Parts: sequence; structure tokens; C-alpha cells
Amino acid sequence: MRKQIQGLSVLLVASVCALTSASYAATTLDDIYQVAEQMNVAAKRSQSKIDALTEETRLLLNEYKTVLKEIEGLRVYNRQLEKQIASQEEEMAQLTTSIDEVTVIERQITPLMIRMIDGVEQ
Repeated sequence: MRKQIQGLSVLLVASVCALTSASYAATTLDDIYQVAEQMNVAAKRSQSKIDALTEETRLLLNEYKTVLKEIEGLRVYNRQLEKQIASQEEEMAQLTTSIDEVTVIERQITPLMIRMIDGVEQ
């Protein structure tokens, strides 16, 4: 009988150990699932941030390219205006010269008319 009690005791201890280890394994497995779920949630958040940054970068790049095109257009326009200004300055210089010559011609007309009148009277 003593052997039976010992056998039952060993069986009972083994059963308790088995149940405890199974319970511990289940708890550990649940913990692993929770950690995996938390990692998945964190990965989704990180991917969302990456996607948002990628979109923002794409928009900024498009804006940058647009501004570069606008700058190039303004450079072409400025070169065109510089040529136009140079042409206008040249024309102004020619007009100033012409005006100065008109003044000289004006001064010469009166003596010319007097000589012509004198020439007709003779």
C-alpha cells in the first residue's frame, strides 16, 4: 500500500508539473503572440510614417522642379529684356545725336537764308 501511495504521489506530482508547464507554455505563447501583435502594430505605424514622408518628398520634389522651370523661364525673359533695353539705349543715343544735329542745322539755316537772299538780290 505504501508503494501505491508513493506511486500515486509521483503520478500526482508529475500531473501537477505537466499542468503547470502546460499552463506556463500557454502563458509564454500568449506573451509571444502579444509581442508579435505589438511589433506588427508598430511596423504598420512605421510604414504609415514612411508612406507619408514619401508622399511629402514627392510633392516637394514636384514643387522644386516647378520652381526650377519658373526660374529658367524668368532667366530667359530677363535676357530678352536686357537685349530690349540695350536696343532702346542705342536708339536713345541715336536720337540724342539727331537732336544735337538739328540744333546745328537750325543755327546754320539763318546764315544760309541770308546768303541766299543776298545772292538773289545781286
